[in-house]
Amino acid sequence: MYIRDQIEFLEAVVKSLSNYEYGGTILKNFSHWSSMIAESAKIKYLKKDDIYTDTSFVGMQLGNSVSDKKLKEVCNNFASAYENIAQAKRTMNEKLSDIIQELGLLKKKSKQIDMQRKTVSDTRYDLEEMQQDNIHKDDTKSN
Repeated sequence: MYIRDQIEFLEAVVKSLSNYEYGGTILKNFSHWSSMIAESAKIKYLKKDDIYTDTSFVGMQLGNSVSDKKLKEVCNNFASAYENIAQAKRTMNEKLSDIIQELGLLKKKSKQIDMQRKTVSDTRYDLEEMQQDNIHKDDTKSN
């Protein structure tokens, strides 16, 4: 088993890591398009941030709606923790995007190497044929 044979599988794993919170690529695309429609149509109900930012927002709103100081502190800590998770996830997604690009370059380079191997193999075969033809010509000349 060669690494080049596993690049597409690895690429799929990395892509799924970058959008697992959406439940997969289809839901991520749906979320992306609903956000774009929300921005262009000024419909704030369709606009979605990532799930961690949305959860942080809920914690912050809940903290603003309660009067108990301890409960407000818990809500604010909750909101802060989820905002930190959201930021870390965005950073991770940037790094995963870089990895996906690198995997694409590796896949391209692998295909180039495979083509070069095929060219070398074909050339070797052609040279062998030429050598065999020359041996037969030399044998016929000497007879």
